[in-house]
Amino acid sequence: MRYAWILLAALLVLPACRRFTKEGADREVYGLLDRRRACVPEVQGTLDVEAKEKLAESIRERDTLELTLRDALELATVSSREYRSQRETVYLTTLTLTRELNEFRPLWDVTGGADVTVDDEGSTFGSDLNVILSRAFERGGGLVIALANDFLTDIAGNPLRTAQSILAADITLPLLRGAGRLVTMERLRQAERDVMYALRDYALFQQQFTVDIATRFLRALQERDQWRNAEARYESLTRLVESQRAMASAGRIPPFEVDQIQQDLLEADDGRVRRKNAFDTAVDRLKLDIGVPVQVVVTLDDSDLEALRKLGPQRAPYDLAGAIELSRERRLELRTAADQEQDAARRVWVARNALLAGLDLRAGADLTTPGEGPFDFAQAEARGTFGIDFDLPFERTAERNAYRRAIIESNRARRDRQRTDDTVTFEVRDAYRNLDQARRSYEIQQESAKLAERRVESTQLLLERGDVRTRDRLDAENDRLLARNAVTAALVDHALARLALERDVGTLRVDAEGWWTLTEPEAPAPAQGSVVFDPPGLERAAAQASPAAQATPAAQPRPA
Repeated sequence: MRYAWILLAALLVLPACRRFTKEGADREVYGLLDRRRACVPEVQGTLDVEAKEKLAESIRERDTLELTLRDALELATVSSREYRSQRETVYLTTLTLTRELNEFRPLWDVTGGADVTVDDEGSTFGSDLNVILSRAFERGGGLVIALANDFLTDIAGNPLRTAQSILAADITLPLLRGAGRLVTMERLRQAERDVMYALRDYALFQQQFTVDIATRFLRALQERDQWRNAEARYESLTRLVESQRAMASAGRIPPFEVDQIQQDLLEADDGRVRRKNAFDTAVDRLKLDIGVPVQVVVTLDDSDLEALRKLGPQRAPYDLAGAIELSRERRLELRTAADQEQDAARRVWVARNALLAGLDLRAGADLTTPGEGPFDFAQAEARGTFGIDFDLPFERTAERNAYRRAIIESNRARRDRQRTDDTVTFEVRDAYRNLDQARRSYEIQQESAKLAERRVESTQLLLERGDVRTRDRLDAENDRLLARNAVTAALVDHALARLALERDVGTLRVDAEGWWTLTEPEAPAPAQGSVVFDPPGLERAAAQASPAAQATPAAQPRPA
């Protein structure tokens, strides 16, 4: 019997060892996330914080990369440091929830000690073991069951001096302060909602991240296009200076006109170097964003820019009123702001409860075995107690201040919700205007580019006949460069404005690889059809845009 406590401790501790490990934490966290992410279907891909670490490290070992926009997005979801940090934020928030859930589970605690005492009467060995089971009630209070064992014997092997067990149970029930599920479950309830907020923030991050990488990639393509335009201008001026030098030698034009061309040629040479540097800088910034070492040689594919040129500008898939109405249903920020307003109002009631008097009922019972009969509860002496504890609210300064603070924070939360609502409306209106402006600008810049091309051709013919001066030809060349750059800029602006509009309305859908699905512009009603913009696969996009391929997005569930 003297070693029964060792067996009991082993039975209690060994099953728990597997739970209190890194793997045990992962199982609980990912299990909670799997059940809760159904309320936020916008979240895509794995939330495992270590699932892609090895793949990300292997990417960093590459020397060269050739990327399309889709490749860049998929690579960024794997290797981006920011992306991995966001997954870790969701994990840590859920880890806090596991701690709060644990507060309302049966909790075991095993403590004890052993010592040897040497005195004039000899040597003794003593030990004690305490096994405690506690359980907090959801309406306040809790139950504690404790088993205490004391053991004392002579080392020489003389009979036991003491071997006693005490089994005790105590229960506490608050009646005023700290009573009720609203108060007792507050921390757990808030931890549950914080996980929901973290999932929404992660979904918003995925959408914004896709827009950011697309912006960085397309702007890099724009820089390369401008660099190529600068190279084309340099080559054109090089041919022009050769022909004009021949004309000057023949006396058909004054020499200073050749000097004008040479001066512009030098400027063009400097311009193409600047554009090349700007493109290289844009690529390096893209590498940082997608998590690729800057020294890796990255080649960007032109197919995405060509696909945008073929697709051309598109109007908004819904009118302004429909966009605003749709944003009120789908913007995750609005849901979070409304929920946080409820959180703040609930905390006011919790803080008010802390101002009440403390009044707790308690009851207890214990069994004490004979002095040399451990675990002999058949011969144990029983005792029961019943009582009441009170704490009159004479000093509640801290609680009063917390209550007043909770009221102010509730008012702030209401104003924050109102501001979020107004901000969403503003963002949708602004994005709608930007898309319309970008579409009109692209059409205007295309016409301007056509005029600039014709002007270069006509001034070249007139210059060869001697009907215009060299400066007219140079001005036409400069204007053509500006027009070409403006067309590309307007094209990229339009593509990004379209993405920004759908992001601000809440209809932008991003998959696990970072690619997006846009709402079909020809849809007569908001959010009915969808088409995947899939450069360079424009044929697939056209097929998906057909009536047979259009699908109605599922309704977005709201969290309870």
